[in-house]
Amino acid sequence: MKQQERQKKSKEKILQAAITEFSASGYDKVTMENICTRHGISKGMMYHYYSGKDDLFLLCVQNMYQMMQQYLEENMAELEKKDALHALKEFWMLRESFFGEHPPFKNIFENALLRTPPHLFEKIEEIRGPIEALNRQFLHRTIGKIELRENLKKENVSIYLEAMESVFWKLVEQYRREQRISDVHSLMEAAGELWDMVLLGVVRQN
Repeated sequence: MKQQERQKKSKEKILQAAITEFSASGYDKVTMENICTRHGISKGMMYHYYSGKDDLFLLCVQNMYQMMQQYLEENMAELEKKDALHALKEFWMLRESFFGEHPPFKNIFENALLRTPPHLFEKIEEIRGPIEALNRQFLHRTIGKIELRENLKKENVSIYLEAMESVFWKLVEQYRREQRISDVHSLMEAAGELWDMVLLGVVRQN
C-alpha cells in the first residue's frame, strides 16, 4: 500500500472513531485518549494528523455539514417542482430524513448548533456558512411563490423561517412527549402538524 493510501486510510479511521465518540458522549466528555484506546489508534498516529479534540470535533462537524449539503442539493430539485407550501414543509423534513440515514450525525449536529463550545463558535459558524446560504436561497425562492399577509416582507419571512428551522425539531420533541408519540410515522405526522401551526398560525383569520 502506498504512503498516500495509508495516510488516507488512517485519517478515515480516526474520523469514524471521532464521529462515534462525539455522537455517543458529546463534546465535553470526549478525550483524545478515549478515542485512541477504544478504537485501537496509536497516540503517535493520532497526533501526527490532529493537534487535539477541537480539531477532531471541527472535522466531524465539517464532514456532517458537507454530507448534509449534498443530501439537500440532491433533493431540492424535486421540491422545486411542487407547490410552495408543500415544498417548504418537505424541505424542513429533509434534515430529519438525513439524520435517519446517518444517525450518529444527529448528536453532533445538536452539539454544534445548540450546545456550541464557546471557543469554537466562530469556526463552526464559518463551516455552517455554505449550507445556511443554500437554505436561505431555497427559502427566498419558495417564499416568492406564496401570497403573504399584508405588511409582511418576503425578506423578513425568510429570516423567520430560517430561524425557526434551527429550533423546529426541539419543538417537535416536546410536542411528541405531550402527544405520547413513539413510532417514526407518527413522529413525522406530528412534525407536519406542528409545521402547519408554525406556517399558518393558530388564530382564525376572518
